[in-house]
This record gives sequence, structure tokens and C-alpha cells, in this order.
Amino acid sequence: MKTLTENLLRRVKKSIGLRDTHPEEYIEAFRQADTFITATINGQLEFVPLELLFLNHNKFQILMEVKAVFGEGVEHPQLDDLLIKFYNDHNLKRDIERISASVKYHIKPRQHSKPANMGIIDWQQLNRLAAYAGQPYKASDPTLKAIGEDFANFVMHPTNAWGELVLPDGYVLEKERYWQVAGYYKSFTWAKIKHQKYADKQLFFSVGIDIAAAKLVFKLDCLRSGTHKLSNADIRKFDYYTENLHCVTEVDQTLGEALGWEEILRYSRQFIEEFADIYLGVAAYIWEGKVNLHLFKDKLFQILPENAHLQGGQPGEAVPDLLFNTILEGVVRFEQFMLNHAEKSDLAALVKFSFDKLTHIDSFEFDGQHKKIYVVAHSGSVNTPFPISEELRQQMIEDDHTYLYQIYDYNEETNCGRLVIRKGDPRQWAKLSPTQYQAVVK
Repeated sequence: MKTLTENLLRRVKKSIGLRDTHPEEYIEAFRQADTFITATINGQLEFVPLELLFLNHNKFQILMEVKAVFGEGVEHPQLDDLLIKFYNDHNLKRDIERISASVKYHIKPRQHSKPANMGIIDWQQLNRLAAYAGQPYKASDPTLKAIGEDFANFVMHPTNAWGELVLPDGYVLEKERYWQVAGYYKSFTWAKIKHQKYADKQLFFSVGIDIAAAKLVFKLDCLRSGTHKLSNADIRKFDYYTENLHCVTEVDQTLGEALGWEEILRYSRQFIEEFADIYLGVAAYIWEGKVNLHLFKDKLFQILPENAHLQGGQPGEAVPDLLFNTILEGVVRFEQFMLNHAEKSDLAALVKFSFDKLTHIDSFEFDGQHKKIYVVAHSGSVNTPFPISEELRQQMIEDDHTYLYQIYDYNEETNCGRLVIRKGDPRQWAKLSPTQYQAVVK
């Protein structure tokens, strides 16, 4: 418990430091805040909104730690006046009209006299079985067979019970069926929770046990290995879409015993509820080529090629030159992410702008082949006409590693856009019309 408290207070101090290093993020966290950690640090009374602790951290991990260390927040009218003064002293803004009795404060870490009720989880057994995770299993060995029965009783069955207890309406549960695979004890279990619309897809919420680490885990993930895994391209799409969203939450014995089983159930239910839109969004992105750009900032999203057609359409607004440089930077980040994901970090570091007759981006195929990327961008639809030079058309015909990245639906406010990657003779995917002629005087 001491380590849990120390880690949380370390995060609190780091969050206070944002006041000097990232003042905009610090100020923004106070706008809607209604729950604060209150502490005297370096002789100064500090109020730290929980929202500030969430920055670059897993929200649910933080919420559980706060609950385990402090218990429930309390109302404290005397602190209300000090909070108002704190807002004024630090030039903080608040969208809520007034500090009211609804504001809660976490004031002092509590003492735990005994572990909370853990329901179906037996930490002692999990710690004992951790040594066997990933180890060979032989049914002919009575000792190993008995351990296998313990894997079933203390790992597999609790996993499925957990899944049943948090299953939301409109979702189906794919239970954990095995505690050993190919003659080895499993290293983890998961009960997969899928929306009925995507019940046949390997994208899911899961609750389960990391046996080797003796931790409980709830997360949003996709199947990454095995016969039925997602394609590598779809896994990259999942990871790109969910990047920095902190889709995995872990509960070790210290945190679990401090919280108790009912609280773990409550947080894992809340996790599924709050990430439901992300789950449905990433599913629509992978299988339907759709994405809500307003949920993101500074990202490009590649869509399914079969959804990209260029017949008809109305002229759209071209992106100003000043913004075009920002878009090019976004393409560089997109390429770097994809290469890093493919474990080509050495190549990702080499992605850069190049300037010759036509401005382009130098990048690489996953096999190391150099590729050139030319970019067109506009705020119109995928069918919006755009200019392409004869020089670029010839280059795309002659070089299989020359690409045209068409960015459309560009949103200046979020710096987001959808992306279609095109290669080969442009006449294969577009109708080309001349817009300029060369006049030769007779």
C-alpha cells in the first residue's frame, strides 16, 4: 500500500509541475473540475483536479488508485473558500458558475486495516500459479494435472464469471475455453466481449488475468496472433486509431485488495461504457472506411481503397499553402508510425521532406525500399477533382514506388483528414481532363 500511495503522490507532484511547463493544459484541467486532491507541498496548499492526473495517463488506472489511497472524496465547506482563492491566485478559469457543496476533496491517504473482499479472485492462488504460466504441461503427470485443475478453477472460471458480470446490453460474450494450449499452461486468459454487430470480428473488450504477472486486466484490443488474427494492416489501423487512448488497465494485488472486488467490477463496467464509442469507431474505420475526424487532432486516416472513387463530385476548397506544410508534417508522422509499428524504427527516423521539381516526402516500404510520396489536399469529398501534373503522372507510371496521397475532408480546426493512398497510372482510378494547353505559334 505504501508504494501505491507513493506512486500516486509522485504523479500529483508531477501534475503540479505542468503549471510551469505546460500552462495551457494546466489551466484547461481546472475549467470543469469538481474533484480535487488537496495537499500541502513545499509549504503551499495545492489543489490538483483529477483531470490533470489523467493527462498522458490511463484514466481508469488513476481513478482506481485515488479510490484505493483516499477512499471517497469528501465535501469540505472550509476548503471551498481556499479553492476560490487558489483559482484567483493562479489566474484559473472555471466554466461552472460557482464553487458549491458538490465539489469533493481527497485530503489525506487512508489506512487499510485488512484487504477488501475479493469475491471470485484468490490472489494467493494467482501468485502460486504465476510460476507455471507458459511452462510445459503433461496430463500424464499427476502433479501437473492437479495444477491444471487449479488453472481451471482459479483462473479460467473466474475470467468467464467476470465477463458475465460486466456484459453490457447489445454485446455477446466469447468465453475463455482453455487453460492450456499446445501442451503449455496459458500465460493469460481473456473473456472477449463483442458488440453484436461485430460478433464475427476479432475486435473486442476483454477481461482476464495476466497469469505470469499475477494481475487482472481489462482492455480494448484485437486478436494479434493465431489462425484467426486480424491482418497486419488491420492491426496497424487499430493501433493507429487507439494510439495514446490508454486502452489497457491493470490491477495488481496491492491495488486489488485495497479496492475490493465490487469496485473492480464497477470500474471495468465503466471502462467498457466509456470506450464503447471508441470500439464502434475503430470497427467502422477498419471494416467500413469511416472515421469521425472531430474525435482526433493531427491525424490522417487511411480508408479502404474500394471506398475511394473519383467519378463526378463537385469542386472543393483547396488547402492554403500555409496549411499545406502542416499537412505534410502529418504525413511524415503517419509514415513514421507505420514504420515503427512494423519494427522499422531505423527507417522511420529517416522519413523527411525533399524538394526537387516537385515537393515530396521520402519514406520507405516495409521491406526497406525507398518510396516517394506526393501529396494533394483539400476540404472536399473523396470525389472532389484536384490537379495533377503530367510530370507526376509519368513518374507514377514509371516507378512502382511513387505514391500519391490524397487527403480529403480536411478539417483545419483539428488538422485532421482522411487519406487515400494511390499508385500506378492515374488513369486507372481517375478520369483525367486537360486544364492547360501549350500554344505553338504557326
